[in-house]
Amino acid sequence: EQANLQRIVHGFFNENVLKPRYRGQEPDQARLAELTGPFHRFASILDRHLRERSYMVGDGLTLADFTLAASFCYAGRARLPWDDYAHIQAWYTGIDRLPSWQTTFPQRPS
Repeated sequence: EQANLQRIVHGFFNENVLKPRYRGQEPDQARLAELTGPFHRFASILDRHLRERSYMVGDGLTLADFTLAASFCYAGRARLPWDDYAHIQAWYTGIDRLPSWQTTFPQRPS
């Protein structure tokens, strides 16, 4: 499920960030519509998973947390439709507050 969600998130990033910035193209609204349904399907699974957990696997940070968090670090710029997923947002906020995570960005994403 994580790999599917990451692929979808990267699709939003490609359409809303990379295409306009590097190709001078507008986002493909049809492609964004295609991504939205699968995003909600996989995000709802992840949100339920994180309802009673602080981390993706076990009781502490693992590579799974960092790998998935990397997909969400540009959620705002990618215009992810994640407003309804409070547990994902809380999990990501926890990761984003880690000093070790913050130093990975030369310039913090907005």
